[in-house]
Amino acid sequence: QRYSEVRPFFFHAGSTSRRAALRRSQQGSMASLTSRCVTKRTACGPIADRSTPRSLAAATNTSAATGNVTLTMFVSMGALVTVALVEVGGFGELWRRLAAEDAALTTWFGDSRFGFAMFFVGWIAAGFGVVGQPHVMVRYMTIADEEGLSTARWVYLSWFALFSAACVLVGLAARVIVPPSLVSDAEMAFPLVADNLLPGVMVGLMLAGLFAATISTADSQVLCCSAAVSQDLIPSLKSSYRAVKIATLCVTAIALVIALLVTHVPSFNSVFQQVVFAWSALAGSLGPLMVVRVLGRRVDTGLGLAMIAGGFLAVIVWRFVLRFHGDIYDALPGMLAGALVYLIGAPLQRPRAA
Repeated sequence: QRYSEVRPFFFHAGSTSRRAALRRSQQGSMASLTSRCVTKRTACGPIADRSTPRSLAAATNTSAATGNVTLTMFVSMGALVTVALVEVGGFGELWRRLAAEDAALTTWFGDSRFGFAMFFVGWIAAGFGVVGQPHVMVRYMTIADEEGLSTARWVYLSWFALFSAACVLVGLAARVIVPPSLVSDAEMAFPLVADNLLPGVMVGLMLAGLFAATISTADSQVLCCSAAVSQDLIPSLKSSYRAVKIATLCVTAIALVIALLVTHVPSFNSVFQQVVFAWSALAGSLGPLMVVRVLGRRVDTGLGLAMIAGGFLAVIVWRFVLRFHGDIYDALPGMLAGALVYLIGAPLQRPRAA
């Protein structure tokens, strides 16, 4: 039922009248769902269920609360890019100094062993991997109609393109502004550039936005994972407020322990590497299953678990055994592996009981 509610908003196949009928039939349930997500308070608390109002409210309200700070960070980032380019003497001077430091910094197509085309396809797959991110997909459940989905798409693409370009420019400028001797950790280059070029108030706003965005993602993931434990893995807990809260605390503790331990793994010695791997792991394990279910295909428990395991295993092998993740992002082989498991296992499923 959860997937059937979401399905029409992702795939608009069929005639205009059919889409309109689907929209009318779904607006009632989805609109009432989203209206209750703000007003209804249940005994189960904020992580009652991924498809119940309180869970949606918890995930989206935290994003709304941190959105104001993140918007401030967006403005501050624009100011930082402008000041950084003035500091280095413009685009031309930045390009010249980067080439003098390392010619690879000004090479557009890199040296991927599979060629730039496959490198590009790998990162396109990284974008498509959003379908495997529960903390992101839950947002779509709060959109009442197709028009809202279109608006959200353009807002996101505009924000993402501008902010990503600004971050890349700041990173390149940091290579020529901050002496390498001062940067023991590459992830400290951003705050160092901001501290050197901007007033203290602007630096504080940028760091506040950075941490706000991080916390928003982290708490959304904790909520989704806790809901999976208390609603799906152990359904008997859904009526117990205390049990649900304990599940949330356990998930948070486990995540904290993992975060502290993986910092000692050479491949995970930066937050960036951890996030990139987590994104590809979720994309490979949950992405193909989500797409198949949205398309209305039947997947029994065994096949679903096999798809999850196959996709995740492919990501692990691609990154840690073959070490090809620098040439083709590991979300692509992970999602392909999950899809392949489905194609092989679908005909072998037992017929549905009458």
